[in-house]
Amino acid sequence: IHYSSEEVVPAPLDAETTYFWRVVPTTQEPSQLLNDMNDAQDVVTWEFTTGTTDVEDVSKPVTVTELQGNYPNPFNPETVINFTLAEPMTVEIEVFDIAGNKVVTLVTDEFATGNHQVKWKGNDANGRDAASGVYFYRMTGRSQTQNSYTKTKKMILLK
Repeated sequence: IHYSSEEVVPAPLDAETTYFWRVVPTTQEPSQLLNDMNDAQDVVTWEFTTGTTDVEDVSKPVTVTELQGNYPNPFNPETVINFTLAEPMTVEIEVFDIAGNKVVTLVTDEFATGNHQVKWKGNDANGRDAASGVYFYRMTGRSQTQNSYTKTKKMILLK
């Protein structure tokens, strides 16, 4: 966008107010666009509200080992499983069907401290597509200091 925030947004924004923004796709220069906005026919309108979001500050050091959610969930054909490690660990992530049968081991490896993700493409250990349904993913971790972590979460494959 070619505009500074002073040109487009009245300052300061009030956290208790709902603002409406108009966005017009164009190749025009900003000065011409501002003149033509009142005449635009293909205006897309979104509603935004101010406030804080649940955005992780990746610059902060990781202080907890945690199996986070997968995204998307439900998913088709693949999903990403996120996890954080407060210290280096050997991590294993496995997927199980609703009956408790292991479908696939996604990873067994050493990971450094920090944020990590593993992708499941919705297939079993032999590469066959898994059926639609509820699945569970389990993360097991063990550090060199013998700290251990185990957590299981649910995900849904929809076809």
